[in-house]
Amino acid sequence: MLDEGQRRAAAEVTRDHPHWLVIWGCSSRLFWGFPGFRVPPGTIVRAPDPESLLTRMREVQASAGLDPRGPARRGCGRAGSRG
Repeated sequence: MLDEGQRRAAAEVTRDHPHWLVIWGCSSRLFWGFPGFRVPPGTIVRAPDPESLLTRMREVQASAGLDPRGPARRGCGRAGSRG
């Protein structure tokens, strides 16, 4: 399958960071991260490799008041949720 390694890497990042959805964009040739916790609307990170994506994910987590060293914790609410 085309881009098998990149898709596998995206799945691993999602597995290790359960409050993020990470995908590989076949056309864009970028990894995309969608936070599943409360952040400003439209917050999406992208990067050409998993390491750079993780750096950007940590920055978003820190700006949301979450521990940037680990996965987002449960109970933070889902993106777009209230309460």
